[in-house]
Amino acid sequence: GFYFSMWDVANGVADGTPAERAFVLGQLTELLGGTYGEIPLLMIDGWDWKMGHRAIPYREIRDTVKKMQPNCLLTDMNGLMSPWEVDIIFVEEPKGLYCPAGNTYAACQSPTISGDWFWDASAATAGSLMSLSSILSHLNNLESRYCNLLLNCPPNRSGVLDAAIVERLAQVGNAWSPDTARPPLPPQPPNIEYPVTPVSATASSGEAANAIDGFADCFSSMQSNYCTNPGQTLWTSSGDLPQYVTLDLGKIIGNIGMVGYLPQTVATAGQITNYSVSLSIDNSSFTQVATGTWPANRDYKTVSFTPAEARYVRLTANAVSSGSAAIASEVDCGILPSVSVSIVSPVRATDPRSIRHATRAMAGAVFTIPVSFAGKKAAIAVYDCKGRLVGKTITEKGTFTFTTPGRSSGIHILTLRPEQ
Repeated sequence: GFYFSMWDVANGVADGTPAERAFVLGQLTELLGGTYGEIPLLMIDGWDWKMGHRAIPYREIRDTVKKMQPNCLLTDMNGLMSPWEVDIIFVEEPKGLYCPAGNTYAACQSPTISGDWFWDASAATAGSLMSLSSILSHLNNLESRYCNLLLNCPPNRSGVLDAAIVERLAQVGNAWSPDTARPPLPPQPPNIEYPVTPVSATASSGEAANAIDGFADCFSSMQSNYCTNPGQTLWTSSGDLPQYVTLDLGKIIGNIGMVGYLPQTVATAGQITNYSVSLSIDNSSFTQVATGTWPANRDYKTVSFTPAEARYVRLTANAVSSGSAAIASEVDCGILPSVSVSIVSPVRATDPRSIRHATRAMAGAVFTIPVSFAGKKAAIAVYDCKGRLVGKTITEKGTFTFTTPGRSSGIHILTLRPEQ
């Protein structure tokens, strides 16, 4: 995997100017373009805690990464314990963070074997390294929490792992084996695979811009050296509920089908527990597309709904966990790709799996499947490349349209059979 610092201490890449964005995207293209083979993990630093995901838009980065390396897991050193705008949670142990017991999100935790991220000859000796027992303890603790141990081992001045580090890693390999009885990773919550970065925001009260600045606002004052700059940037409403934030996407976009909400994570007040989502073309007439409840906790929340065209996306807080104000660290939204299936020609249908068709799911893609059931109903099931069911129906119309929810985009298998 690669570590990539979005924030460049030497050159000042921190404001997201067009030149800086082009520079960052060029570097990522060079790193992920194939020279180094398949890259399983890209860990980004200095982004949401230093400049925010809006300065260098999350969508630009995600699209660039996934275009070249579809299976690359994107993570950000944001200190969150829920997957806001990442594929996998990153837990930075040197900052005093540890993956909690009972965690069910895909996660990785990164201590340093020598006490520093970077090479220090005095620290990288056998007596100064993280002990074998400590590494084994980490592995055993984190495995049950669905958290990879991403042990940082800095290369020496010759660009290789020093002999003492190699020896310690060999000891770990000889002493540890995985727990094959551990249950598989539980189903992950929906996440925004195709984000849309707003150009601006308005609100019924409070500073709406704070809800789209891309800062996770996730560190306490005790960790002020790792806070957003300058500190917490929260949308905080005033007056009686309901109160709302409206995102302006800058233009009409099709298939808007998901909204995300990140509560403040330093405190518990103001967490939205009852919400509604509305869409608009003109910022005048809004159509409600979703309503519901969220648990009162600090985790990132999402809601999916039937995709529609929209330029304006409104999240309304109808009730909150405590206090009189609704509070948001971030509000975001995204596209749910819709897929149409056409059933057009005859085929032997004695085997339920007689017709299987794989293709890459993109917004508006139409799949022509060589199947006809002589007037009978067709039962259609759609699975993603990991075998998870993402859509099913029974149709007599010869077509089927579904929306890929959350993380289910990518390669899909369609299985069709006659329905008696």
